[in-house]
Amino acid sequence: STSLTAEFDEDIRQGDIRADNFTLIKASDGTIVDGTLTYSPATKTATFTPESNLLASTDYIWVIANVRDLAGNKMQKKVVNFQTA
Repeated sequence: STSLTAEFDEDIRQGDIRADNFTLIKASDGTIVDGTLTYSPATKTATFTPESNLLASTDYIWVIANVRDLAGNKMQKKVVNFQTA
């Protein structure tokens, strides 16, 4: 079990910390992984904690999109591919 973190270089809008902006997908079948999303303004870090353990030796895709800074500038979509141990 582990959490995924995304650290930003500037403050982001609290309203953009939503599950549909931080999506974890099981690559083999497109299943969306449910979990809890939190944000720490002090460290500018979003943390996604899956509801259950991720499967071993499995490919996942984490997509972060539609996140804006306080001025309203939207970051480019970030796609992170990884495989669990």
